[in-house]
Amino acid sequence: EHVEWQIKRYPPLTCPHHGVVMLGRLCLFEARALSQRRDFRTCAEHVEWQKRVVASSMRLPSAAQVTDLAAVPFLAEVDPLSSRYVVRAVPLSESVQHTPSASLVDVTWPISTDHVVEQSIRTLSGWGTFRLGKFYEALDALTADVAYRHTDGLNRGLALVTASHAHSITIARTPPGKDVRIRCYITSAGSASVEVRTDALTVGGEGEKLVNVCYTTMVAVDKATGKVAKGAVPRLERDVGGDEDAEKERVALANLLKEIRTTRSRESIKFRTPLSRPPSQAEMEAIHALHRAYTVASEQPVGQKRLPDTVSQHTHFNSFVVFPEQRNVQGTLFGGELMAQGYELAYFAAHYFMRGAPFVPIGLDEAAFIQPVAIGDLVTFRARVVHAEASTFRVFVTVEVVDRMDTAKRTTRANHLRFVFVAHPDSDLSVLPETYPEILMHVNAQRIHAVECPTEDLLQECHAYLRSRVRGR
Repeated sequence: EHVEWQIKRYPPLTCPHHGVVMLGRLCLFEARALSQRRDFRTCAEHVEWQKRVVASSMRLPSAAQVTDLAAVPFLAEVDPLSSRYVVRAVPLSESVQHTPSASLVDVTWPISTDHVVEQSIRTLSGWGTFRLGKFYEALDALTADVAYRHTDGLNRGLALVTASHAHSITIARTPPGKDVRIRCYITSAGSASVEVRTDALTVGGEGEKLVNVCYTTMVAVDKATGKVAKGAVPRLERDVGGDEDAEKERVALANLLKEIRTTRSRESIKFRTPLSRPPSQAEMEAIHALHRAYTVASEQPVGQKRLPDTVSQHTHFNSFVVFPEQRNVQGTLFGGELMAQGYELAYFAAHYFMRGAPFVPIGLDEAAFIQPVAIGDLVTFRARVVHAEASTFRVFVTVEVVDRMDTAKRTTRANHLRFVFVAHPDSDLSVLPETYPEILMHVNAQRIHAVECPTEDLLQECHAYLRSRVRGR
């Protein structure tokens, strides 16, 4: 039935060797793929996943000790305040190699006692005490530290690069006056890649509380060829004496996220993916309805009805040239710098979109790193509000690069990021995509919005804060 439906929907492609048989095989493959599809299907499923994430958070190993910055060379290289933080890790001489505990690093930002540190990570909105941009900047460095500890990459001369950060969600607000810990540890390892989970926790009299989480994929590549170095990553071993149930759950969650990445890659509508597909009929009908509403509103008498916002009205740019002090140990632009700069422009785009009304940043859908950025290149960020529905909206940031040695000044895509924000509960937000690329960004964000939602507890906390801000204006 699926094959018949596909043949009706798409004209058969003529192949000199296989003819329509090739289409039939492709459709049977797609039918099989659909039956094996694994992704969040509803917001309730995603909320349940968040509960599993909270329950499986890794505790600080009993063997972990306060140590110096030698345990976190990437963080020390890029953060001028790193000497003020408290670093904990299991000494490599005492650890069982290649376990999650052996490569774990735990860094505390002493917000409650160090005014300099507290000021360096403050937010503009007043929501929380740890700016998300600083969190992403720190986790980009710390995930590299963890990956290199697991592989002994610095001594072996390996090159480990960040492929993506994804599924970053805010669990709770970071209250004032409490220290924040960022704890990074490996949850799965393949022959050439590792997945590193990063937990942000507040520390107080009642102990630790998970407030944010992010998953990062690191890939080992050959320095000479730039190709994936298969077999370079040691197998992840089980921690002996740890919380076995939590460790099994972390492995199960890692496998689930891998399946979700595979499913979304197969169903991608992005131009640059091998299996790029157009939006579905239902998705295009929704876009048609948006444009129809815009046309009707535009033909009303002036002042009678406000026109919907368009993506082009909420597109903002920022550029800078990469200097040597911004490089990482690979000699290219530090990825955390891109994360922080991208977040700051996205935050401005959100503030402009809300016309000064309060809002709350709650997470990052994904940050994909396509290629490294060299010293001396011109980097341009473009932030666009691509989707808004009810009280939630998303800002998509693309990062483009111009090589200073390229006389044609052709831009290349370096990476992209998509941030999530929450507005006042009485908001009725919308934004109109006009060009085809904008439509694809809108549809992609809509797909995520339909199945990935903040928990009810977080929404209530956000809405209570936003109501208080409105009353106080």
